[in-house]
Amino acid sequence: MPEHHILKTWPEPFAAVLSGAKRFEFRQNDRNFAVGDILHLREFVPYSAGGAYGPCIASNGTARGLTGRELVVSVTYILTDGFGLPHGYCILSLGPVELKTIPVWSLASWQTLTGILDVSKLNRSSEWQTSM
Repeated sequence: MPEHHILKTWPEPFAAVLSGAKRFEFRQNDRNFAVGDILHLREFVPYSAGGAYGPCIASNGTARGLTGRELVVSVTYILTDGFGLPHGYCILSLGPVELKTIPVWSLASWQTLTGILDVSKLNRSSEWQTSM
């Protein structure tokens, strides 16, 4: 039975997978990826050093966090160990791509739900984004 993995992906590689130019993922193999697994690649706008996780608008007006776009792909081949790969990392070959839109919380609704008004005080290891 295939596992489903939700993974954040920065905008540039997300666009390359969507266009078909990039048909692989280089990842730490901390999830025991297997052929047949399903990857949910969620487009994520990263934060600058010292930033907080969570949906918000940066001081310059640019959006940060999950964009609401998701690519669903299957793993068709896995390259691990050797071939110059660092220990514990792998290259995943990707099958056909399906684009989806996922709900993304607005900052106001998220603050209301959690009671956290200052997202800069969040712990960077927060798992809330991957549980949606």
